[in-house]
Amino acid sequence: MMLVILPVVAAVVLLDKKKPAYDESFPASRRMLIVCISALVIVIYDGFYGPGTGTFLLPGHYIGSGLVMKNGSKVVRPVIILVLLLLFIKIISGN
Repeated sequence: MMLVILPVVAAVVLLDKKKPAYDESFPASRRMLIVCISALVIVIYDGFYGPGTGTFLLPGHYIGSGLVMKNGSKVVRPVIILVLLLLFIKIISGN
């Protein structure tokens, strides 16, 4: 199933040129609260099933959000495509 889904996701990422609108009406404090609660839930859940991943969640968040805010999709799209390609190769190779 992943062999079908990965190329479809890659195509959607490559073909979708719309940039999402930034909603200024949503207060920053509320966004921060949602992000903190979400991160806490993910880290607790992942701690039980995938030790170590939670360690990379917050630094990945800061790096990723900084790249998006500064460079937008010209940085994010190639990274997404690279990750999808590597995952596709891994699945095909059977490792």
